[in-house]
Amino acid sequence: MSIISNLFERLRKKEISYIASNNELQEKLKDLSSENQLGIDTEFTWRNTYFPQLSLVQISSPKEILLIDCLSITDLDGLLQIFRNEKILKIFHSARGDISVLNTSMGATFKNIFDVQLAENILSSEKNAISYKNLVRRYFYKSISKEETNSDWNRRPLKKTQISYAAEAVRYLIQIQNS
Repeated sequence: MSIISNLFERLRKKEISYIASNNELQEKLKDLSSENQLGIDTEFTWRNTYFPQLSLVQISSPKEILLIDCLSITDLDGLLQIFRNEKILKIFHSARGDISVLNTSMGATFKNIFDVQLAENILSSEKNAISYKNLVRRYFYKSISKEETNSDWNRRPLKKTQISYAAEAVRYLIQIQNS
């Protein structure tokens, strides 16, 4: 990544929107459907349950970050259409886990995906899968916190640290893929 791109990404602030209603989601999906690439991540709980319980879907576009509260929203059909849209590249870090949770929780299927972890493993001489935290450090010289990884994502309201963590989990995916 060039120094100019790195500086631009560090200075550009993306608006973070917490989406907790069907109406808010429908409005935001109109904008997302016109994008050509989106970063996607999930937060879920998998304690004392046979299947994971999806709590949050995070989506980063070039302009903003959406944190979609899957415990409050009852109509996720528009989100499923985004996932199946072949014209939109869906960018993940370690796609297999997120796609599995989304498929199990809401029947999501995907077209046109890119996994930055898999791509980095193919291009790198490292033998181990690289973490998202290390990818962000490599490309942006920034250390992101992973302290909320195992927090209770089903508890509401979410803490400010959880919101920040969730936003950071998708903030850099598009730029990493474009590098």
